[in-house]
Amino acid sequence: MSERDGPYLPSGVGELVLDRESGEVVRFMGEWGGLLWVRPVGGGTETEVRRDGLARVEANSEGEQGC
Repeated sequence: MSERDGPYLPSGVGELVLDRESGEVVRFMGEWGGLLWVRPVGGGTETEVRRDGLARVEANSEGEQGC
């Protein structure tokens, strides 16, 4: 399993990550109650993902890395 395919714990709030279940790039918002919380990049409601539900995103469409 490559690093991109494996579980990933973001380094900080606001970091762009891949939601492995939906395939969408989302923004990491934090950890609470053993779950990781993410929000759509354009804004919206936070949703929970399991600890193994995120993967690293190399760059977004603007070429920006991380947050």
